[in-house]
Amino acid sequence: MSDQITKKSSKQNPKSVIQKTAQGLVRTVYQNSDLSDKAVVLIAHGAGAGNQNDFMDSFCTKLAEQNIQVISFNFLYMQTMYETGKRRPPNPNKQLLQQFEQEILAVDSSLPVFIAGKSMGGRVASQICASTGLGPKLSFTPNSDVTAKLRGCIALGYPFMPPGKPEKFTDRTQHFKQLTVPLLINQGERDSFGDLNSLSTEQHKSVLDNKMVQLSWIASGDHSFKPLKSSGFTLDDNIKTAVTNTLGFINQLI
Repeated sequence: MSDQITKKSSKQNPKSVIQKTAQGLVRTVYQNSDLSDKAVVLIAHGAGAGNQNDFMDSFCTKLAEQNIQVISFNFLYMQTMYETGKRRPPNPNKQLLQQFEQEILAVDSSLPVFIAGKSMGGRVASQICASTGLGPKLSFTPNSDVTAKLRGCIALGYPFMPPGKPEKFTDRTQHFKQLTVPLLINQGERDSFGDLNSLSTEQHKSVLDNKMVQLSWIASGDHSFKPLKSSGFTLDDNIKTAVTNTLGFINQLI
């Protein structure tokens, strides 16, 4: 694309240089200029903050340092938010799924491809990886050309249930039974959308006790992995833990 801005950053690790190429407001590509990529991770943002958010940028940069090419994209409503400076609600779920599929098909690489997302983006990514349609409410059947490209899926703070609405858990996890690739969920122990205590009941264990789902807890983390000061951990520590978990997951599957 003609609207590309390339920046180099070594602030995360002085021994590596991460090249960031912004393709307008659509997507940003992170690549370690010192190493050969071994996989591609296509990642979507959460509902309220786009790919320029500090959390997203930090995670993508740290993962790219591990010779993973990371492509971080914005859903259409978020592109409009950046353009206008005015908040907008997310596009309907079906439109999010369709745009995610288009982004996957646009990945031009012979490397193994993984998809990922923060919160809402992780939920949409996991829906893409379901083998069958997701019910009449969505009227959406994953494209076989898309799912055939994928090795795995990663969620950063999965929105199991909105605060105060535990009844939403079933609706947001029913597609886990149809996953065609493994799903890694990095989840803060204090996440208000599903914390360590609330996900430990028999009802929730029965859903999460799935060979295709790997749940990894982030110490004292909230929905964006921010820990309590008393925990002795920092946000940077927890993002690094999520990157380590993600890298281990990828290495097992390539």
